[in-house]
Amino acid sequence: MRNTSQLSQFIGVSLGIAAALSFLIGLYLGFKGHSDPRTNIDKTQGEVATVINQS
Repeated sequence: MRNTSQLSQFIGVSLGIAAALSFLIGLYLGFKGHSDPRTNIDKTQGEVATVINQS
């Protein structure tokens, strides 16, 4: 019984760490995009143009 509780606790901690990491990465990328909006706009325009050219 003790092993099962340790395993579930380990899974919970791992999920918590993964969630925190992805949250921090999302924040970092968001701030990076806001600080340089020109490149962000160019990228989306390029993606739209690619989609239009393919169709």
